[in-house]
Amino acid sequence: MRSIQVQVPRQAVCRVLALAAEHDADDPIVVRAERRSTGAEPTGAEPTGGEPTGAEPTGGEPTGGEPTGLHSASHDGDLSLVLVTIPNDRAGGFIAAVTAEVGDAGFVLLPVGALPLSSPLDRLAGRVRDVSRLSTLELVAASLQSVGAWRGLLLFSVLAGVVGAYGLIFDVAYLLVAAMLINPMGAPALVSVVALGIGDGRMFARGGWRFAVSLVVQAAAALALGFGYGLQVSTAMMEQVTALSTWAVVVALAAGAAGAQAQVKSERDSLVSGTAAGFMVAAALAPPAAVLGLSVPLGRWDYFTLMAFLLALQYLAIALGGWLVLHAFGIRPADPSIGRGTARTRTALVAAVALVTLGLVAWQTRLEPSFTRADLSRDALVIARDAVDRTPGAAYIQSTARFTRRDLVRHPGQTLLFDVVVERTGEHGDDLESAIRRAVRALVADRMTGVVPFVRVTVLPGPEGPAGP
Repeated sequence: MRSIQVQVPRQAVCRVLALAAEHDADDPIVVRAERRSTGAEPTGAEPTGGEPTGAEPTGGEPTGGEPTGLHSASHDGDLSLVLVTIPNDRAGGFIAAVTAEVGDAGFVLLPVGALPLSSPLDRLAGRVRDVSRLSTLELVAASLQSVGAWRGLLLFSVLAGVVGAYGLIFDVAYLLVAAMLINPMGAPALVSVVALGIGDGRMFARGGWRFAVSLVVQAAAALALGFGYGLQVSTAMMEQVTALSTWAVVVALAAGAAGAQAQVKSERDSLVSGTAAGFMVAAALAPPAAVLGLSVPLGRWDYFTLMAFLLALQYLAIALGGWLVLHAFGIRPADPSIGRGTARTRTALVAAVALVTLGLVAWQTRLEPSFTRADLSRDALVIARDAVDRTPGAAYIQSTARFTRRDLVRHPGQTLLFDVVVERTGEHGDDLESAIRRAVRALVADRMTGVVPFVRVTVLPGPEGPAGP
């Protein structure tokens, strides 16, 4: 539940209490404060005599010389402070209703969970079992607040770029994880997610702009470290990051869904922390951003193209996956909010994001093998097994396959390294290693395009058979 402090003229207290009851609020507490015509701040607070603490609204019209809803900010007289504890998802509607009916109203929404206690205490169990999502108003307000945090975004972008690049250069996996933890790109990506949910095009653009700025800063930091170190050769970890799959979009969709769930859930709605969900978003973005910067000192423009493509796909898929979760939670443009969203804008944005995402995935499947190397590596394992099965005198044990740096001069195409381990099961008229190697190369030529295989075969003797060569 959320705690809201509502400051209104004393004449409007009864109406505020009625609206609180309509929005399923717990028993409100009313405090009286005096405001003098000189403009001085309230000098004290005491329980209101006419409205006892915790009193339920009577349903009558507010008393006073002015009707409810006509008070202006310049009104001089008594003010009352109403402390309302309300379900998370009703907070935005309550604030909007009070704003519409009571012109001179001020609010303080405390963005933390509240536990309403009142006698008898056994009522507490029934109140706290209902854990609802955050209101759209609070969700949008938190997103807009993060949009203004530029200093932290830039600082953590530099740090994430340096740490991520160091981890990639020296193949230190835990430093790459550290770069994910401090990577700030997830925050602007989730701003775009919220913007899709309420149909706010301007907010979506601001989230995308901050995402792009963070990406450029991280890539620049990684580039500077790569030039400073004198990086000349790519590492095994870079090869892993640049091995793309057509299923990479699924990870981004899941990351966006997890991030949106963390944004909209209440503090006690899940055992998974918001930090953990944010880490999943960063895991999809931090390594490609570092490789993007390191590709320049390496002169690997194929890396640059791959990572630019992947980051664009990840950003759009995160936005789409997050929107699906927000839509399932009931976030709509019509909800009370401080955003400027419309249903028409939401439909146009969601359609555009979905079409571009699907277009990128379809395009990826038609590009050269470098854009699907992870898929080809898995297919290569099937090729190795089939090659061994077709070779008499050998039984398949295991194999590995990975792509490495291609040599455009000697061997045009993607270089794929096979390491096949087999068991000798009988006599073979020809050299067994050479026969398996030829079978692997023939299957690669038949099933793959633009791939140059290098095959190493290890023949092991059977448990009671003769020693292999």
